[in-house]
Amino acid sequence: YYAVGEFGFLFSPEYKAIVEHPQFTKKINLTALADYIRFQRVLGDKSFFEGVKRLRLGSTLKFDLNTKKLDVQQYWSFADISDQDPSFEEAVNTVSHLLQDAVKRQMTPEYRMGVYMSGGVDSRTLATIGKRHKANLHTITYGDPATKDYSIANRIARKIGTNHHNFPLLDGQWIAKHASDHLDLTEGVHIWLHAHGISTISEMRKHIDIQINGFAGDHLLNVYARRGMLLTQMLNLDPTGMISYMFDHMSQRSSWPCVSEGEALIVFAEPLREEMRDRAAESLREELAQFTHLPNVKAIDAFKFTNHTMGLTYNFNSFYRSGMEVRLPYLDYNLFNYIQGLPPDIRYKDGNLLCLRMLEKTIPEVTHIPNANDDLPPTKHPIKSFIGEALLRSNRLARRLFPDQIKEPPTLSIDYEELLRRDLKPWAENILFSNEIKDRGMFNPEYIASIWKRHQTSEVHTIGKFAPIISYEMLLRRFMDEDRGGI
Repeated sequence: YYAVGEFGFLFSPEYKAIVEHPQFTKKINLTALADYIRFQRVLGDKSFFEGVKRLRLGSTLKFDLNTKKLDVQQYWSFADISDQDPSFEEAVNTVSHLLQDAVKRQMTPEYRMGVYMSGGVDSRTLATIGKRHKANLHTITYGDPATKDYSIANRIARKIGTNHHNFPLLDGQWIAKHASDHLDLTEGVHIWLHAHGISTISEMRKHIDIQINGFAGDHLLNVYARRGMLLTQMLNLDPTGMISYMFDHMSQRSSWPCVSEGEALIVFAEPLREEMRDRAAESLREELAQFTHLPNVKAIDAFKFTNHTMGLTYNFNSFYRSGMEVRLPYLDYNLFNYIQGLPPDIRYKDGNLLCLRMLEKTIPEVTHIPNANDDLPPTKHPIKSFIGEALLRSNRLARRLFPDQIKEPPTLSIDYEELLRRDLKPWAENILFSNEIKDRGMFNPEYIASIWKRHQTSEVHTIGKFAPIISYEMLLRRFMDEDRGGI
């Protein structure tokens, strides 16, 4: 982050160091607020405060102390990635080799190492490869033991023989306890809904020095192909279609669904409401313009990587690094450049075929174990696929025949929506219906009351509509209330 003003030139890896400067006047960036409520993140180089910017990826900044001139130059972009031209089988083999090499080079013998294990693909891949190079590798799972994520992670850990640590989280008190820590470590850029794992750090620091993290694996390998577009759709998008698709993706698909178009008209209070109208859409349009010189598929990749992968999920590493070193094999330069340079018809072939074939080649010992997200084994191996699909059909049939006796377990290891109806309800209400949030006059209290009532009546997909409001209020209390410069 950096800022230039009468106070001179300020720069810091965290914006809170800048806004605490005695000569810096705190003023809320309304466009960043619009982004936050519509997308659960801030797009581009903005920060929550006017006058504070975030240095863009792959850029250098120079400030001339004599002339006071600021110069930001981009030294790398997605346009610099060389195109690859392999056959599909060559791509599978090369990705497998590069990934194994990336993990191997991160396994330092003299340090204790671990992988946070879920029921998905990224963590099982790193743990399986890592175990080949680190006999005493630790793995960690947290959440509700009754969920698929938790049980499948334990199954994978038993299969590969790691030193496994379980952290059952049966209520939501850990969130209330650690929410302020999460806010300080991520500065609100990461809303509290993404704080999972923070309660395990102090205990796991007793066992591991370095965490091998699966960050960016889903982006590179298109793991969750069903959440995206078909290749033909990506190739045929015109500029207007690109804006429409990306707005929908960022607001409804890449995280918990945010406020709808109708809700966006009433979430803010008067007189701020009119000033906020269309700000998020214009912000996205301006940010997308940074990438539209690229071919469609690469533009979509670059925008998502910059504003979702690095703009949102990267902040998991911020709080993990408060207790341990974090290493990111999927950001290995050779691996990243190779996959991003693959032709779209290979990288996106049948959605995620490249990923599935690579997994079968690289970690065949665990590809028969289903993915928690779809209950199917992450493989195209004919026998494993047949058995996995048969088991899935039989389980569905059993649940239909005996609905009272056989219940489908939840997928995610932590059910935030249900916790907010039970253990976390007082914590959330103390923020949403506080005098502070009313006195600010930024959010419509009738909207807050309405969406909270809808959530309490078990309406699904409401959490992304009010969770950013909770985080933003916490952010203002932490970084703004000592100097209420207004909006």
